[in-house]
Amino acid sequence: MTTMQKQVALRFQREPLQVSYPPGFTGVKSTHPEEEEFFLSTEPRFLTLDEIQLVQKFIERLGYRQELVFTGAILIDPNDPLLEASHEQINQIEAEANLANTEMAPGGGQRSIRERVYILRERGFLGSGNKVLSPAAE
Repeated sequence: MTTMQKQVALRFQREPLQVSYPPGFTGVKSTHPEEEEFFLSTEPRFLTLDEIQLVQKFIERLGYRQELVFTGAILIDPNDPLLEASHEQINQIEAEANLANTEMAPGGGQRSIRERVYILRERGFLGSGNKVLSPAAE
């Protein structure tokens, strides 16, 4: 499983949110696996996609207006299978996911594989691309 984290913060300056993991939480944590809660404020921090969903649900139940802000920074697993892909394989993954092709940089020239993987993950592509990357798919 690929673990990705996005950097987020609260938009409005109020007290930090104390978000508890629900009983039986099976999602991925950005903290120690034994932690039962985490805090979020206007200071950016990295959260897993599972934790982001918890925060979004938590914010919906608040008695005041608050928003989650994505800074655009992401962390991807160094073992992310897409990092081993070729440009052609990433082109195929983007086409199958109906995403715009990221091979060429706006100023000209070809982007690196790592840069393309970051763009794919930031756009929300959560698949492993294993269908495209496996020899059986050829």
